[in-house]
Amino acid sequence: MNDREPRNITRSVWYGKEDISPELPSGRFGIDFILEPATGPLGDTFALIGTVRLCFPYTEMYGARAGAATEVVAMNKETGQVYHMPASRLDSAPFEPVILTPEQMDGMDAVVDEINANFNVDLCAHLGLPQEYGVFYVFCWMDHMRSGMKTVDVPASDLRSGSSIVQPRSCSEQIISITKADDPLSRSSVSDGIHLEYIKPASVPKDADKQPEIEILGRVDPNILPDAPLSPDDPPLWLSIFIRSHLDRDFAYCTIPVPSQCIEDRSLSFQFNPFRLLDSIRPQQYFILVSVGDVLSDVLTVEPDIS
Repeated sequence: MNDREPRNITRSVWYGKEDISPELPSGRFGIDFILEPATGPLGDTFALIGTVRLCFPYTEMYGARAGAATEVVAMNKETGQVYHMPASRLDSAPFEPVILTPEQMDGMDAVVDEINANFNVDLCAHLGLPQEYGVFYVFCWMDHMRSGMKTVDVPASDLRSGSSIVQPRSCSEQIISITKADDPLSRSSVSDGIHLEYIKPASVPKDADKQPEIEILGRVDPNILPDAPLSPDDPPLWLSIFIRSHLDRDFAYCTIPVPSQCIEDRSLSFQFNPFRLLDSIRPQQYFILVSVGDVLSDVLTVEPDIS
């Protein structure tokens, strides 16, 4: 952080380029953001100053509402609680992506090759962060793209009332299971970050409302696990699963503490079915992320076969 005075903000969401907006040069597509200390209507906060650059066909799918298609996510390091909101004003119409068939794309006389959009958020007010001080991991996510994860110490403010959080589904064994140390998956190493692998189901469910029995395998680089076992005073190391649907804009997640034995063994691998986080599934793309502590996987895109 810099030594300048905190930014004074009056709105929870606003658009347009700011003096510190990240620069994404032409040809570099993705999302980036900066967190800057600020004061707002609810006291001390952070301004999230974001930029997204899109290429075709995403310029047509998201267009001028690229900010509304971007989810801002904050996770409490100590409790594992997740707070999230799209980067759009509360009175905005729900975002719906424009879906183009290959034939429509081929028939377009003129297309927008790329666009750059800026979005800005009062992190505490918009996400409904609690009154208490806390350390949060923050990232931005637009379907197939995500930013990096950043860590921020959020100051306390008695003016904040927090949000009415919908509790996530419990991460039961029907959703995720940690593999044992002697499992072949655990012995299969990964050298960088979090690796996700989609295993296609052997059969296709005939009921469109029934979650497909898919399996995603996850493996974690031992270097992102703590060097030593956690003490009783340390907060847990949280493993979180996120899923987002492309058309319906569903967003669901669940969070579990990494078992202490995995940290001691410096070995963490798991299997999960993210569709069990949703009430129903229909033919569309689903985007999946996994985090362990302050490390994010790449986005995994899955489109289920449903007859």
